[in-house]
Amino acid sequence: MFMKTADVHHVLPPRRSAGTHPLTVVFTRFATVWLVGAFTFVGLATWPGLVPVALAQQSTPRQVTVRIISRGNPHLPEITLTFDDGPNPPYTSRILTILRHFGIEATFFCIGLQVAAHPGIVKQEYAAGETIGNHTWSHPSLPTLSAAQVLSQLTMTSDLVEHSIGVRPRFFRPPYGALDAQVLAQVKRLGLTTVLWSVDPQDWLRPGVTVIISRVLAQTGNGAIILMHDGGGNRSQTVAALPTIIETLRLRGFHFVTLRHPVADLNKSAGALAAEAKQRHDPAPTPQSLFLFALGLQGEEDKFLP
Repeated sequence: MFMKTADVHHVLPPRRSAGTHPLTVVFTRFATVWLVGAFTFVGLATWPGLVPVALAQQSTPRQVTVRIISRGNPHLPEITLTFDDGPNPPYTSRILTILRHFGIEATFFCIGLQVAAHPGIVKQEYAAGETIGNHTWSHPSLPTLSAAQVLSQLTMTSDLVEHSIGVRPRFFRPPYGALDAQVLAQVKRLGLTTVLWSVDPQDWLRPGVTVIISRVLAQTGNGAIILMHDGGGNRSQTVAALPTIIETLRLRGFHFVTLRHPVADLNKSAGALAAEAKQRHDPAPTPQSLFLFALGLQGEEDKFLP
């Protein structure tokens, strides 16, 4: 797994709100993931222009340990599915059905407002063995907020998730991948681990089922953290793409784990990890009913299949 300890004075600069042109969101997401990946195994250095002047002027000698994950162990065939912006009926429930069908677990980064509106779905996620993460209360670009507002966004969401399922989130994903020193300081204060991603099919743009599938398959390798969306609008394309993605990656020898596993696996040997991953893996089911599950028609195979 890629984790790093960083001086909060040397982090990505605040960015403009991503609620503008879609290409702006695409560029900022790509830039954030690329930069975090580039600094995975090295300490962040003072690069000219990387930290805004205003932020640099506020710097103090205090060091803050920041935990950021952008992928798992690159030497093991373990990958993690993550879904953002839910819970969102009916798409979250359909995704849960597909995951249950394949016997795998994923991680859901939930928005507090959505949890408040659909607490029953979050309970279903947790009961199914999924990991629930914090995706803020209302999905703002956090660097545009004050420290108190950032803390409120995170605390309110964690409080509500804990009230709903009895467990407080351990993982946090910033909307749009937007981070700065102030945000990371609040994340550290709450003991959260920041999770970004290494695979982004941009399914939120609804580019088509085939495109989503091809992008995920092309980008996924050992330790991949795959970013997809169950919320934020119509996610029928994501739901329809998911069975083929899971089956194909399994046929390529990958094993699906939640974020809890890479964290726990940090100090284990490669051989032990590979053995555990194989033990967790269930044979891929036959493909005949894949799209029935994608469409939420499970249990009705006799009506559609020969």
